[in-house]
Amino acid sequence: MDVKALESLCVALNVKHNLNYAEKLTAVMNRLRYLNLLDVCSRCSGTGSYSYNSINGTVCFQCKGFKFTFPKTINQEYVNTASELTNRGRLIPYLEEVKKRSTINKARKSIDNLIWNSNISQEYVAIINQKANVDSELYAYRQKLTDISKPFYDKQHEYDVIESRYKLGKASKEELDDAANDLYDLYVSVRDEIKAVCNNYEKEKSL
Repeated sequence: MDVKALESLCVALNVKHNLNYAEKLTAVMNRLRYLNLLDVCSRCSGTGSYSYNSINGTVCFQCKGFKFTFPKTINQEYVNTASELTNRGRLIPYLEEVKKRSTINKARKSIDNLIWNSNISQEYVAIINQKANVDSELYAYRQKLTDISKPFYDKQHEYDVIESRYKLGKASKEELDDAANDLYDLYVSVRDEIKAVCNNYEKEKSL
């Protein structure tokens, strides 16, 4: 796609301007796909796969495995249609889902940081490194953090498995969405519980 057409679609679909060409192209294609404004790939019939070759394997070289392609003609009418649907809010559910998936991708790091940057963990590790005895209260608080976070890590592993199966075509979009929603809800709950435990620890220390 030429740069001028891509930029016009970026404006119509509210795609950020600070992205590079490849990032803009991906964002535009994903949004157009959600709006049903792309054509099903005529070569692979929307499977993303075609006959094997030594360069691409079985990935369809026409759609690059995306399953959809741009229409042959991208004119002002097409751009206006994309803009009108965007202005009507048709992309809002998709953008909310993207935001949620982004949060999920950052969730494990977020939980890790909450735990290991807390005074509970910092003090616990310092005492262990000094080969001293950890008092029972600090140990109990550190164990709370472990117990609270374990269900989240287990659920994230389940999500990773389903996501891998989805990429292989062995799990449905509905299964992936359900797993993502479950993991996101658990992430929010676990995050808030960890913060509450850390706050309680600080309050008890100040007494």
